Amino acid sequence: MTDSADIRSDAAAQRGAPRERSFFPIILLVIVLGTIGWMCTDSFRSRLDDTKLAAALAPTASTTDAQHAAEEITQRIGEEIDRGGAPRGQGVTTFYPALVAMAASPDVERRKSAAWAMQYDRKEPSFHVPLVGLLLDRDPYVARNAATSLAVRGSAAGRDVLLAMLQPYDVRAPISGNARMVLRRGDPIAAGHRIAMIELAKGEAEILSPIDGRAVVVATDGSVIADGAVLVSILSQSSALNAMQALLLPGIGTRADAEAIERFLTMYPDSEDKVLAQARASIAHLKAR
Repeated sequence: MTDSADIRSDAAAQRGAPRERSFFPIILLVIVLGTIGWMCTDSFRSRLDDTKLAAALAPTASTTDAQHAAEEITQRIGEEIDRGGAPRGQGVTTFYPALVAMAASPDVERRKSAAWAMQYDRKEPSFHVPLVGLLLDRDPYVARNAATSLAVRGSAAGRDVLLAMLQPYDVRAPISGNARMVLRRGDPIAAGHRIAMIELAKGEAEILSPIDGRAVVVATDGSVIADGAVLVSILSQSSALNAMQALLLPGIGTRADAEAIERFLTMYPDSEDKVLAQARASIAHLKAR
């Protein structure tokens, strides 16, 4: 569940979107289109019955099965909304405790999936506390998914994370050593790809990017890097886009947040056209509040 993947939309996100203004359903659709790439693979197009869903939610199931289960839950929520709340099979709420347990999994991919799926039932009270806890997750995508889900559910608890999504993410050295940089400033990078090697007295440590984006700050190749020093700062335009959209939801963004988006525009005027257009629109709407 990443910010930058191309994925299919889920009508449930629009159906559950706040309708205070006509552009809010569009905002939520774009958020969905920009975030849940893990749902577009062929394996997630098949439906799970109750027995298979329960098995996929078990802690012993594979990560892929758990992601499939999260997708199945979001589809069932959408179907229940279409039917005015009529249950399907055992009823989707039967599986909510397992989704909450997934949010506490040591597997980061499970936490990403749970953090995103919890936005689809905006009224489920058991999701709020896990989502707030995930705002502090060590993985940036888990925290960002949680902040987005909270915003969709009408909670501003993740507002600080949303504002941080407008800024580059610093990847810091986990150990001191001689840095051999793979990236140069301006280079694109995908999550899980190498950004540097740190040469140690014995051996070397590989540093991988935790997010997709573009390198806007890169440490000097061959320099001695201290433990905790910034190796690379990565700007994710898709994360920034999601944040700008989420801040427009009722009760989330404030007039003051327009200044943060204005700083983004000033610092990154070469962003994609859709990002620049959203930034200008968000600034106008937030200033009107």
